[in-house]
Order: sequence, then C-alpha cells, then structure tokens
Amino acid sequence: MMLPNGWKKVRLSELGTFSKGCGIKRDEANSGSIPAIRYGEIYTAHNDYIKQFQSFISENVAKEATLLKNGDLLFSCSGETKEDIGKCVAFVSNERAYAGGDIIILSPTVPCDSKYIGFLCNSSFVNKQRYSFAQGDSIVHISSESIGKIEIPFPPLNEQKKIAAMLSVWDSAIEKMEKLIEFKESQKKSLIKKLIEKQEEKANKIKVGNVTIDKNKWKHERIGNVLKIGHGKDYKGLSLGKVPVFGSGGYMTSVDKFLHDGETVCIGRKGTIDKPFYYKGKIWTVDTLFYTYDFKNVIPKFIYYVFCSIPWKIKNEAGGVPSLTSKIVENVEFYSPSLPEQQIIVDVLSNADDELSLLKQQLENYKKQKQGLMQKLLTGQWRVK
Repeated sequence: MMLPNGWKKVRLSELGTFSKGCGIKRDEANSGSIPAIRYGEIYTAHNDYIKQFQSFISENVAKEATLLKNGDLLFSCSGETKEDIGKCVAFVSNERAYAGGDIIILSPTVPCDSKYIGFLCNSSFVNKQRYSFAQGDSIVHISSESIGKIEIPFPPLNEQKKIAAMLSVWDSAIEKMEKLIEFKESQKKSLIKKLIEKQEEKANKIKVGNVTIDKNKWKHERIGNVLKIGHGKDYKGLSLGKVPVFGSGGYMTSVDKFLHDGETVCIGRKGTIDKPFYYKGKIWTVDTLFYTYDFKNVIPKFIYYVFCSIPWKIKNEAGGVPSLTSKIVENVEFYSPSLPEQQIIVDVLSNADDELSLLKQQLENYKKQKQGLMQKLLTGQWRVK
C-alpha cells in the first residue's frame, strides 16, 4: 500500500500497551449503575466507538473488572467466526467504566486519535489481517500478540482527527436511520395489534380509511382449518439453480427444484421460531422451516400478519433448541374477517412494510457509502484538508 507523504505504517503494538478485561458474568451485567462492556456487546451493540453502554454493574462486580481509560481500544478476543474476531471499539470518554473478560485492551502511549484507530481496525484491509491471525474452529480466538502485529496506516494526528470527525458524521446519519427504523417497526407492531387482534369486552369497531370494520362479526378460527402445513426437506443432491432455499435462519442457497410454487407463509420449526415471513414464487425449505399452502377463505398475506402477532416463543415446548410442531401451529386460534376486510388490512400493513423496506435499503446504502469513504480516507487515497 502506497502511503501519502507524512504517513507511515505502524504495528498496533507500537501504539501502546496491552492488558485484558476480566470479570462481569452475564447475571452481573445489570447489577448496578456503573457503565461496563462485555465482549459480546462489542459484536452486537457497538460500532467503531462506544456511544452508550448496555451493561451497568455494582461496586462489588467492578472490583473484579478492569477500569477503562479515555482512549482505550477494546478488541473482542473470542467469537464464533474468523470474519468477526478481533472487532474493535474505542472508548472515548472520561466516564468511569469497566471491561469484562475476553476483551483485549490497547491503551495508547503515543499521541493518536482513538476514534480513528477504531474506524481503521474495523476496515476491510485490517479485517483480512485479523482473519489470518484467528485460531480455532467452533470457538475462535485471537491473542494480544497477534493483534499487536496488525499493521495500519498512521497519518499525522491532526489528519487522524479530521478523518474520524468526517466518519463520525456518517455514523450519526446511520444511527438516526436505525432509530427511525426502530420507531417504524414499533409502529407496525402496534398497527398489527390494532388491526389483527380482537379485544374481548372492548369496542371492536375500527376505522380504516373510509371503511369501518366491526371485529365483533369476525369468525373465530383455527390455523389448521384454513391452511395446510408443509415440511421442509434436505436439498443435498439437487443442482444449483434459481429457486431459493430457506431454513429458520434465513436464505441458504438456490437450487433447480421447488417444494412449493405460489404464496406461502413460513415459520421456523427449529431454531429461530419467531420470525415468520411471506414469500410468493417457487421456494424450497429445509427441515427447520415449515411452509404453508392450500389456503381456504383467507388471504395468505393476512395469515402472515396473524403469524406476526403471535408470541411464538412462549409456545416452545423444547428444553434445548427452540422448537415448534405442526400441531402447535395448527392449533393457533385467531379471528378471521371477511375477505374484503382482510384485503383492506393487508393493504394497510403492506404499506407499512414497504416504508420499512425503503428505510432499510437507505440504511444499507449509508453503510456502503461509509465503507467506500473509509477505504479512501483511511488509506490516504483521499486527503482531508
């Protein structure tokens, strides 16, 4: 990598000293009011630098944890995949806070901007180095010695600060979009509850546009009476093709055969059992995912929204991996409106889905634009004046 004049290449070990986080068990994560970070939260709750904490510990737990200093860089040293191992977040605050176990801490001893380092350590060209140092299969580890060997481009401090400030603007835009999506998803849940569920001993007339819907006239139904449930099958032995294969965890691959062609609502049989989805077209599902077909007096997409209103996790009867049986799904009860009323409800909720899809696409565009900007700024291809 050719670097601009004034930039140099350094190893992370040249920037400071390494230490390790310790303590903070899962059941201690909300034991008090002192901010703390556990290694799993580096993956799930933070990007590049810590904006707000998820865990708050007691004074007793803090005695066994590691106190953070402003500017510390935190790396996850355990994980499930080599692609994610060693993810970094910067701690840029004078707030009293602590780090738990399985976190490697780099405390800078030379002048640097920790936000810049945080952005840099999660960039694609540093990810490749982290991946090469990862060890293990089912549980992946990385050591402080390996993290110390990672080489990064190191511009003058004033340029580091300008780059970090520019990327922070994109982070702010991404965060605002994520909050908007969260708000819209909450609105959609409330709308589903209002339109789908019938409240006993309450007024059940609702106004949808220019139409008044009387839920008191809805028919009490059972899922097994209005559709059939199909079981997924192994796709091994099939050739690659254009038919998507889904499991309870989502899309897997595409093959040349299909189990169902048309509208269907899928729900997890094992694993992720609370994420139903609607699909139209040719589809193949594996054994962990049910599909539905042969709908009677119901619109398939209305059933999808019914499924979205059901707390599937409390219907889990398995001791280990969450599971549903076809009998459990068939015995779910709901109230069925007339077909015209179903269509009105579907139209309203589909509009909400369309808005969410658009916002999520905008979010992905923001993230891609930020990644492209990072590639240019963090390698010196574009300079910040």
